Amino acid sequence: MVILIVSGDPEAAHTLAALLSAGERHKVYTAAGLDDLEEAATALDELDVMLFTAAFKAGRGKELRDLLRQQFPGLQTVIISNEDGDTLPPEQILDWLNSLENSAGSSIEESASPSVLGDYDLKEKRRSTPTTDTFRAVQRSVNREVVLERLKPELLRNQNAVREFRGRVRAMANVSCPWISTVFEAQETGGSLFYTRELVRGSSLEELAASRAFLKPEESLQLLRAAGEAMTWMAEKNLAREPLKRHHLFHGHDGAPRIANIASATPVALDETGEIRAIADSLLRITDFKAGPSRDLNCLLGSMKATGGHALKAWKAVAREARAGLQRMTESRTLPLSDGRSGRVPKRRSRRPLVIGGISLVILAGSAALLWKSGKSGNKPDAPVYYQAHVPQGEFIFGDGQRITLPDFWIDSHEVTIGNYADFLAATRGTGTGKFKHPEQPAEKTGHEPKDWKEILAAAREGGRWKSYPVSLNCPVFNLDWWDAYAYAAWKGRRLPTEQEWEKAARGTNGRTWPWGSTADFKRANTGADYSDSASPGSTAADGFAWWCEVSAMPQDISPWEVYGMAGNVSEWTSTWAPHPDLPDEKVPVFRGGDFHRQTPVPLTTRWLAKSATYAQPYLGFRTVSSSPPAP
Repeated sequence: MVILIVSGDPEAAHTLAALLSAGERHKVYTAAGLDDLEEAATALDELDVMLFTAAFKAGRGKELRDLLRQQFPGLQTVIISNEDGDTLPPEQILDWLNSLENSAGSSIEESASPSVLGDYDLKEKRRSTPTTDTFRAVQRSVNREVVLERLKPELLRNQNAVREFRGRVRAMANVSCPWISTVFEAQETGGSLFYTRELVRGSSLEELAASRAFLKPEESLQLLRAAGEAMTWMAEKNLAREPLKRHHLFHGHDGAPRIANIASATPVALDETGEIRAIADSLLRITDFKAGPSRDLNCLLGSMKATGGHALKAWKAVAREARAGLQRMTESRTLPLSDGRSGRVPKRRSRRPLVIGGISLVILAGSAALLWKSGKSGNKPDAPVYYQAHVPQGEFIFGDGQRITLPDFWIDSHEVTIGNYADFLAATRGTGTGKFKHPEQPAEKTGHEPKDWKEILAAAREGGRWKSYPVSLNCPVFNLDWWDAYAYAAWKGRRLPTEQEWEKAARGTNGRTWPWGSTADFKRANTGADYSDSASPGSTAADGFAWWCEVSAMPQDISPWEVYGMAGNVSEWTSTWAPHPDLPDEKVPVFRGGDFHRQTPVPLTTRWLAKSATYAQPYLGFRTVSSSPPAP
């Protein structure tokens, strides 16, 4: 039998190779890394078994393994590392190989054909331990990919093994932290005891290191924040857990951090300081510190590795510092885009490439000012510069915990302004807006001018006041109904966002309550939570505004995808319709988001039902989305 051992631990690989070579039954080769593995893929003429550690199961390692499978039909592949990433005892691996020889070629890692277990099709064996087998599976009833872990059949009569397995599953099922992978269900069927959990799509720190992949500084900070918040959550809930190690931290394919469920049925002695130092070491090796601002990450990693009085010894402190670093990064990207005195527009910082790779900048027509300070500035408005933010495809937490997957879309960075809407009406004057109207628009609605439009536009052009409140061309358009918003979006060659798209653009993927996190902050968004109805016209509150403000005036009201104003200013129309709460046979449009007139903080999960599609209010506006990237 020809065997290839792929391991980053030379000592363990050589020990295993010596054992397997004894007696000349096997011809054994070793590869210490991906370059050696690639060389083996082209140099070997014969190969029966490849033994590899978990660090090589993703990325380039997986590609090379697939190439070897094509080159050597029937090749058996086996993961030889345990849950902690350590190489299993050579004697155990030898037993596996003997079992493989006796089974005449049955695969250890994956079956020759998929098998069925209850509602699940078992697609691939991912790991085998002395007590369990783990598979990638598909739950047929909902067509969902999951991880299925099964107690080995021969242990079903072992009461201790069954009790320990069930205890661990119960402990994992108690975890409801949004950063930590979810347990779906446990079953005993067909003579098997198993449970299923979320299939994390991404690469662990261990896999990233093995495949020589790198994270940006901001991505490493996101991972540290997630790890800190997750470990703190488990501590505050008094949930026992296993030690956190580098193969438990995942950088998701959608860019969001995820953490393996490491809950334990029994208390385990933890060295939190040691965990923190080990994770810092891992991130130092896989972070590209030239890929973006790295000062905050450098300081944080230094404190995590320190041993003196400035050392970070608790995950709660790591989470706090990571959040602060991410906030400083956000603020550095949201500096004013125009100078006001010179009209100069500084170059906008972005951590994403232009167009498809992240945020695509587009110039939206309009004559609104980019900055406006309570209507007191005497400067003329500058031309606004907006963009459409790229929200990549992938899963996110919707509502109270539902996981939904959406394709790529691009959403306006700011709400549509009075100036934008004036351009729409001017462009369609004479030719009419009829070709842009919704097919079901009522016949009695013949135009798309909002209520009091002439007075609002005149005040906005002068930088004056409407109903005693300052207004400019760069304030969000308001007093328009759903049909008006639809027509404008159609004129732009776009559409209104679904409420799922709106929420993902506002919350990111990890279920935060507000664009910036889980804590309400009156100063970050223009809401009515910091003043009362008794406020005199034109008076301001903690956020600096009474009614609406210019769409660029609240740079801290920014989502993870760099979309502004979703927690305040005006609520926004969506394309989603839902049953009327009082008339179930009728459907009405849904609008989302916080606004200046609601006197309690509005979580991003809140949905509002309009009385009808003709509902129009001073606190209700909109923005548009596209399903394809905008032109640069």
